[in-house]
Amino acid sequence: YLSIFQSFNLFFTQAEQRLLVPAYSIEPSGWRKSSFKLLKAANPALAVENFKPLIHDDANTCLRDLENAQVPTTFKFGVLYCSDNQTTEEDMFGNCEGSEAFNRFLELLGDKVTLQGWDKFSAGLDTKTNHTGEHSIYTEWQNYQIMFHVSTLLPHNPNDTQQIEKKRHIGNDIVLIVFQDGNTCSPYNPITVASEFIHIIIVVRLLRASTNEVFYRLGVATKNGVPCFGPVIPYPAVFQHSEGFREYLLSKCINGELCTYSGLSPLAARLKRTREALLTNALETLDAPSKSNKKASKTFKKTKKKYRN
Repeated sequence: YLSIFQSFNLFFTQAEQRLLVPAYSIEPSGWRKSSFKLLKAANPALAVENFKPLIHDDANTCLRDLENAQVPTTFKFGVLYCSDNQTTEEDMFGNCEGSEAFNRFLELLGDKVTLQGWDKFSAGLDTKTNHTGEHSIYTEWQNYQIMFHVSTLLPHNPNDTQQIEKKRHIGNDIVLIVFQDGNTCSPYNPITVASEFIHIIIVVRLLRASTNEVFYRLGVATKNGVPCFGPVIPYPAVFQHSEGFREYLLSKCINGELCTYSGLSPLAARLKRTREALLTNALETLDAPSKSNKKASKTFKKTKKKYRN
């Protein structure tokens, strides 16, 4: 049975691409017997002469590891509490605890977990000696594991105005959620927290309501080079405290981080070098001698000759 489209992956130094090829462009036998026909269907400009057989006993494992390295399943996001009238990095990192509204927001994000003895994704937090605090916020969503670096849950040093221990974690996150509390908060300045790694800032501002319902206003700022990402911000960007808002926010954070891996962002350039190293290592592994190389080489030459003819 052939579907209308067949999908496969191509690995490049800039990114992995999943392509859809019309099934009618290749004979039914071609999907298994000729990789040339498959690749030519995806890109007719490919030069067949440039291909080389890399059939190896460890090919499946190597390529699976390579693909898994391109598809993250764990994420870490920073959460910074900004109280009323706070405008500087020192003021925000200096908060030892959050308000009732902030704690309620954290409950919406995930569960408060005890770090000591934690055996799931920890996002670099200490799970043995409480060196990075006793608790954190964690959730699992859409098969992703997400740990939040919460400023008020990380260790507070009263003798350190810069709170280096807090910034060491939050400043190395790609996505930062800033929770603005109070009625007189000024618009958040995206350069408040100096960080080379923070590429996306999502500002969640508490809106006071006359009823028991709680609403938030949301805003997003990104570094130059980060492509646009969904879900689209509605107008007005006001959300009620609900499971729907949680779904929206988690999706926004994950899509945002994934977008920084491509495009023209500084992080994308670094990841390109990482992909080059991964591809080089995979090539070296698959190009090494194995039991199936000799037989595969003969088969490859016959297929190549038949295809060119």
